[in-house]
Amino acid sequence: MLRRRARDRLGPVIAHAYGASEEGLVSLLAPQDQDPARPGTFASAGRVLPGVQIRLRKVDGSLAGTGEPGMIEVCSPAMAQSYRNQPDRTAQAF
Repeated sequence: MLRRRARDRLGPVIAHAYGASEEGLVSLLAPQDQDPARPGTFASAGRVLPGVQIRLRKVDGSLAGTGEPGMIEVCSPAMAQSYRNQPDRTAQAF
């Protein structure tokens, strides 16, 4: 895994951020959260940032339980509120 190789080569200096332009920053995997003794930490998207809420929704529309796959839904103070000058798209998406 690339993150593990980067840590091995550069030391504990690499952070991993997860987000999107419409949502802002959602989570952060800080260097101190990457533990070589626990390889799974290198596959993590990190900790959800303060003020951000996430949930996973299954294909059938119901909420996913612990350990179940699903699509990520995010609510964040940095989340876009609309499409600029596009009320029809805004009504559909928001």
